[in-house]
Parts: sequence; C-alpha cells; structure tokens
Amino acid sequence: MDVLVPEGDRAVVVARNGPCIPQASLTRFLSGMRGVARKDVAPDDAVAIETAARRIGGREKPWGAIFAALLAGEIDFWLASGNVTSRSVVVIPTDIADFDDVSFDQHVLPDDGEIEYPIRRSTNINKNDAEELLNVHPKHTRMLIEEKLLTFTRKGQGLVTEKAAVLRLAERMVAPAELCMLTGLSLKLAREKVKGLCVRPIGCGWSRQDLVERGIVPSR
Repeated sequence: MDVLVPEGDRAVVVARNGPCIPQASLTRFLSGMRGVARKDVAPDDAVAIETAARRIGGREKPWGAIFAALLAGEIDFWLASGNVTSRSVVVIPTDIADFDDVSFDQHVLPDDGEIEYPIRRSTNINKNDAEELLNVHPKHTRMLIEEKLLTFTRKGQGLVTEKAAVLRLAERMVAPAELCMLTGLSLKLAREKVKGLCVRPIGCGWSRQDLVERGIVPSR
C-alpha cells in the first residue's frame, strides 16, 4: 500500500527492532479511510470486515490488497465507530469474494537498497494472529491445543507458536467460520451439508482436501 510507507530512517528501524510505519503515514491512511467511508446506514447484511474475510482460508489473508481497495473506493464500506479497525470497518460479505485468489503480499519494505534491515522477521506469531489466520474462535484454539495440533509457549504476557505450524494446519483444515462464509449458511446448516459426505474431521473443522474434492469449498 503506497499510503503506508515504511520508516526510512535506519536508526529508527533498528531501535524499533524491525520495520515500522511512521505516525504521519498512519495518520494519512486513517484520514483517507474516514473520508472514503460511506456516510449512510449500512445494509442489514453488512458485517465487520474481519468476519467477511473468514472466507479466505488455508493461507495468510491479503490484508494489504483489501485495505488498498477500501481506500481507493473500490469496495463500499461503513464505519461502525470513529476508529478504523478490522471490527469497525463494515462491508457486504460477498464483496470480499474478489480476494479469494489474491495472494498475501510479503513485500512490505522498499526494495531500493537505501536501507539494510538487519532484523529478521520472527518465525513465531501470537495467539490472536494464529486464530485470525485459522479463522477460529479462542474456544476452538483450546481444542486444537488439546489435540496437539498446535503448541503455544509463553512469551512475556502472551502466547506464541510457530507460524509455519499454523500455516500447515490452515492448509489442512477448514474451520466452521470459513465454511459458513463460503457457503452462506448458518453453522447448523453448514454442518448438515457436510454430514454424510465422509468428510474427515480435523481439529474443530474438516479436511480441506475432502471439502475441495466434494466441491463444497474452492481450492486454494
């Protein structure tokens, strides 16, 4: 996203222990989002963008591309509050379908050779980010831990796990929230849809491979 420009001062990058966004750049982004947001009442079927994006599973979500489209006015959205967050930005769920095949953009830093970024990105992610990637509720995370599909360790005040392990699980498992968003069905009806189709259960969800083969969810 051109609006969110990474910090260009190497000293600041090192002091922050990695890439960061200057406050001025963040302020421009937030101001732009508030200016583009629709001012009328959101439709009854509109949901928070974090909910709508649960249709994207098996990989990291292309949040950069999604918010770039919002900022460019390519997707109608409303703000449930004055803040700009994944919970306050409200959209029509089907509008996010355009990003089903958009890849996560790992190119965050400018490739101009002017700054060397000596800090390697962490191979771990925290519990909240793991749940966002997997499209699972915290109560489902406990199930995944109990079934030894994920292992968390304490770091400071929070819990972290290996990002690679989360991605591997995401590739294998379709969580209930993802299935509901893709089918447009309630959880009860979604469960009935897969019942009797010999779909293997995995953790709190179902085998992605089985659901793809049966045409219930798209391949990634």
